[in-house]
Amino acid sequence: MPRTVHFTAPGGRSLHGRLFGPARRRPAVLFIHGLHSTQAGYGERAEALVEELGAVCLTFDLGGHGESEGVQRSLSLADHIGDVVAAYDRLVGERDVDPARVGVAGASYGGYLAAVLTARRPVARLAIRAPALYADADVSVPPTARRHAPVEGPNVALDAVHGFTGPFLVVESGRDSVVPADMVHAYLRAARSARHVVMTDAEHALTEPAWRAEFLAILLDFFRGL
Repeated sequence: MPRTVHFTAPGGRSLHGRLFGPARRRPAVLFIHGLHSTQAGYGERAEALVEELGAVCLTFDLGGHGESEGVQRSLSLADHIGDVVAAYDRLVGERDVDPARVGVAGASYGGYLAAVLTARRPVARLAIRAPALYADADVSVPPTARRHAPVEGPNVALDAVHGFTGPFLVVESGRDSVVPADMVHAYLRAARSARHVVMTDAEHALTEPAWRAEFLAILLDFFRGL
């Protein structure tokens, strides 16, 4: 059974999460959800990684989402980057976690945050699905004022990906109407090496059980070597 955990983000906001895992030293995976979403859809994936890979997993709600504190419309990219760093530190602080074997999986907005995290904390494996991209100039502004970044030029997320040397997975939804293909491919161009998987029939949100099952199989295969 997962354990409920609470931890504090910069600024003092309390974040709500659930820890999944066995009571012995193991690899770990941090899951990061998208904007306007919650950790609710990630429990099945976390439980599968626990059961099949013996990993310790942390899902959590970003500030202003789900059961975590904060007002979503007033929180910036910088605030949520701080949340992700706090979540990583909470996971690595678990007695059972091997800090040299920590993977991160993020989707959409969470894919952007996961990429940025790799420049701030040690990450052994990185998996991002339908990753969004934002302009560096907008890192401190609320969601309504943000712009999607151009796919060329300096960018903190792309710079982080370029510096990342571990196994890197980029999953693209073939029928994505939210994150365009050129944005996904910007991450691929920035990477030194990456595995690219296209879920041909999937839309941005994995609303169909078949799409969720396909993505779970992709994650299990990727994190099996963690």
